[in-house]
Amino acid sequence: MATHGRTIRLPSHIIEQLSRLYTVARDLQSALGRPPTVVEIAEKLGVQPEKVLTALRAARLPLSLETPVGTEAESTLASFIADTVLRPPAEEAEEAAFSDAEALQAALKEYLTTREVTILNLRYGLTDGRERTMAEVANEVGLSRDASARLRCRRCRNCAPRRCESASANTSDSSRAPMS
Repeated sequence: MATHGRTIRLPSHIIEQLSRLYTVARDLQSALGRPPTVVEIAEKLGVQPEKVLTALRAARLPLSLETPVGTEAESTLASFIADTVLRPPAEEAEEAAFSDAEALQAALKEYLTTREVTILNLRYGLTDGRERTMAEVANEVGLSRDASARLRCRRCRNCAPRRCESASANTSDSSRAPMS
């Protein structure tokens, strides 16, 4: 193994090939007055162009993920690379919460009426994974949109009191006189 201060060490024969390749490339550039193509370098060396490409790929220097990016180096290269292995935290939390669908349905049925369970299942897609709007839920259950929203809010009040307050304000009696 040749140690030429590289982060990733290359075998000695690859270092020798790269040295010959760079020499030929410099000579060709002097003769042609432009950078030589891979095919021209391969012809001069007497090898296949694929071998020249392989040697050039091996010669690339690695790039750190912590390399600053931007004019003021406000972020790093790693922040632009998507993590394809890990799932987003929201998906992980959702799976953990709903991983045992049977237990969830049993708990819902223990504390709620059949209609309420149906509304929650439809609204949040607990059984089929497809969330529906309150209008869609109301159509499927046979209630008005406001009535199904009130039922949902009644059961969600402990979890999301602000949402329920705003929903009840929207569905409140409109016969009251406005405040002046």
